[in-house]
Amino acid sequence: MSLTDIQVPDDIWSYVAQFLPPKTLRNMLTVNRVFFEMAMDVRYREVHFLHVDSNSIKVLRRLKYIENFRSF
Repeated sequence: MSLTDIQVPDDIWSYVAQFLPPKTLRNMLTVNRVFFEMAMDVRYREVHFLHVDSNSIKVLRRLKYIENFRSF
């Protein structure tokens, strides 16, 4: 059995990620899905728009829709 054969539950990865500094977590995108989602949350916790137009509003509405279906 190799390390790649071991399946660690998502809740364990989430627990481990809580102890990582945000800067470290942002660099852990490729470790697994849990780290990816948490790293993306850290990376895009705050977004600034320089210009707001109708396309920007459409994107924000889609993101809001997607967030409603996102599960952790």
